[in-house]
Amino acid sequence: EALRGILACLQDRRCLPVQVQAAVTIGALLDQEAVQRAIQPVLPAVTEAVLALNGAVEVDAVAMVLEKLVSMFADDLAPYAEQLAVGVAGTVVRMIAAQREAGGQEDDGSVHFDDTDRMMALVGMMKTLVTLVDSMAASQAVLAVLEPAILPAIRAVFADRVSDVYDETFELIQSITFLRKAVSRDLWSVCMPAFLAIYDGTGSAGKEHAEEIIACLDNFVTYDAATFMGTPGVADAVHRIIVGVMRLTGDADEEDDDYGEAEAACGLMEAILLNCRGAVDAMAADFVRLVMARLTDQRGIVSTDADSVLHVEVVLAAAFYNAALTLSTLEASGFTEVFLSRWFLLAAKFTRVHDKRMVLAAASAILALPVDHLPEKLRQHLGMLLGTVADAVQSLPKAMAERERLKQEAENDDNIVGGDEEEFLDFGDDAEDAEIDSDAEDAEVGDTGAKGHESEELSDFDEYDDEWEEEELEENIYFESALDRVDIAGLVQSAVGQFARQNSGAFREALSGLAPEQAATLSSIV
Repeated sequence: EALRGILACLQDRRCLPVQVQAAVTIGALLDQEAVQRAIQPVLPAVTEAVLALNGAVEVDAVAMVLEKLVSMFADDLAPYAEQLAVGVAGTVVRMIAAQREAGGQEDDGSVHFDDTDRMMALVGMMKTLVTLVDSMAASQAVLAVLEPAILPAIRAVFADRVSDVYDETFELIQSITFLRKAVSRDLWSVCMPAFLAIYDGTGSAGKEHAEEIIACLDNFVTYDAATFMGTPGVADAVHRIIVGVMRLTGDADEEDDDYGEAEAACGLMEAILLNCRGAVDAMAADFVRLVMARLTDQRGIVSTDADSVLHVEVVLAAAFYNAALTLSTLEASGFTEVFLSRWFLLAAKFTRVHDKRMVLAAASAILALPVDHLPEKLRQHLGMLLGTVADAVQSLPKAMAERERLKQEAENDDNIVGGDEEEFLDFGDDAEDAEIDSDAEDAEVGDTGAKGHESEELSDFDEYDDEWEEEELEENIYFESALDRVDIAGLVQSAVGQFARQNSGAFREALSGLAPEQAATLSSIV
């Protein structure tokens, strides 16, 4: 009875304060299951009323109620998602235009909201769009119609440079591109010029939002590499952004900068290398030099082992892109030894599924080269390279099973799915027999790369064994990469088999120095 009275007040257009209070009250009551059940039959009308009210009063409390409705009743609102998106985006456009016309435009042409309440209402509207897109993740058909519906809001934010809602706008772009696995021409035409203008602008917005811009660019490259490479000037402009983030300036306070930007840049470089194979040779060489300069900086710019893994993986991605080019770049820049040291000493920190797949892809590309084309330092440590391959082969199935467990946990399902992941790198019975005990794995696998060579070979890299802070990369169950489409098992089997046939003496010598389970794994592959 009380809820019916509140709903009646929400529809009472004679008194805005009463409507606002009714909307806020509904938001407070939504956590009760009885209220949720009672609202469902009239949900479209309630949502439409709250949306109209938000456009009329621009109060952040009402915007929060709308976002809550969208979040809690995603399935029920799916048939009205496009209509809702159009309404919310239209409110955003009107709010920005009204602020501009009311004198909210700065000297540089950007629009700023001095009124905190109106600004928070705008933030709430953008968050509602993000929530709406995320809530429709299961339906590609709905997402396809949502993108053109939300585009006017994105266009308005960028056109008037409303930095007050840049965070929410970048989040919206990331969500729609990730969920759709595609970037439309319209989204390209609106977003890419804005990304480049914001980052290259004279104000602080570019620096403040570099991490978010790079994350968006990562999606654009991953899901539409053809347009990225085929649009004149775009690849070069993105390259400049990466250089701007990664290049060391020598400033005294440089090591205190927010490392999130460099992390994001490492991910973007990796995405470019994996999705644009054969098309970015000059960029690939520059990426190698950029990350190695940071890894070797004496001030400890790269201060944790997790940071080091991300930097090393850029070079591994470059090796998979073009092993000969990458090794020659390392050699010409004097970085070969320090790179190998970072890779082998950090082997135990490559814990995620993607880390292990990257190690195997890069190592396979290197092993496919003629031995006499390898740098001398690498030829001296082929045992460590092969041991690293064996460790990754052994530990990848367990890592994939753990990632599957995390997925199931995220879905509130206690049943762990094994299935094909457990057999992902099945090279035969010998490989299965060679799997090491799970209790010993954490202590042994990857600790040294090739364990049998620990005393002889790792000692060569002692001078590079920095005291990094202990920080492990966490598995990201939503992470996607071009490597997901690569047959890693076939790649490893081909590369190791070819290496063993063409360099039988070196292969036997390397195996003789490995731990028994590593040698057995490599033998089973061959």
